[in-house]
Amino acid sequence: MTNIFYTLSNIAHSGEKGTMDRSEYWRLVKDVGMQKLMSSADIDLLFQKANIDYSREGTDRVAEVDAELQPIEFVEVLCRLAMEKYKTKALPIRLEQLYLKDLLPNAQAANKNAFREMMKNTRLKAILKRNRKRLRTLFKIYAAGVNKNAAFSSEVNQVSTISPSELVKMGRDLKLIGVGKVLSEAVIKRIFAHVQQDDDGEDGDEDDSEMVYEEFQEVIVVFCCFTDADPYFPIDKRCERFLKGLFAEAEKCGHRI
Repeated sequence: MTNIFYTLSNIAHSGEKGTMDRSEYWRLVKDVGMQKLMSSADIDLLFQKANIDYSREGTDRVAEVDAELQPIEFVEVLCRLAMEKYKTKALPIRLEQLYLKDLLPNAQAANKNAFREMMKNTRLKAILKRNRKRLRTLFKIYAAGVNKNAAFSSEVNQVSTISPSELVKMGRDLKLIGVGKVLSEAVIKRIFAHVQQDDDGEDGDEDDSEMVYEEFQEVIVVFCCFTDADPYFPIDKRCERFLKGLFAEAEKCGHRI
């Protein structure tokens, strides 16, 4: 939910950083489809109600109204939208329906587009280029790894794709999966499918798909974002730090990269 708020609140860039202004709120409204159920005036009224300071009395309540939703006010407006859209059951269930049916599908599409834009970051591209040789070696090691008739081997060969099981194997070997880690086998397989998602929004088959090096490079950045999610530290610096640790773990496994 926090990620959804910061994604939406950075769309228009017209308001204060870390808050949601009216134009960003209306993006949320359209994602949820409320404009089909309520008048514009009523939708704006939900924003105003969430923006009021109810700890104050009388006219003081509206004196501090700034037309910017703070994170806690964003949660309030979601509750109000959920109450209006889903007319039955208790508020927690209505809020869950709003999240699963309306917010999450749109947030996934927005996050993916934003991530692809981030991949164009000049400094990030420079870090990936600087480490290309070692990344390609790592890719070839695990591309060589799992097939139907042989056990895993770290021998580098000319195999040019990685399967979901090989990517999971890499995650386990390099300590990306384990107790206290944010990544799991299921999450890695889902990342694999998302990276391979085509322009029509259809995922690749998680069991049969193969990943080429360019997609592997994107997966590495996704892993970085999962394991080092500090939004105040530049992505290129985070990626550089992540790669340093990744290569160190690879060398502990006996991989010569």
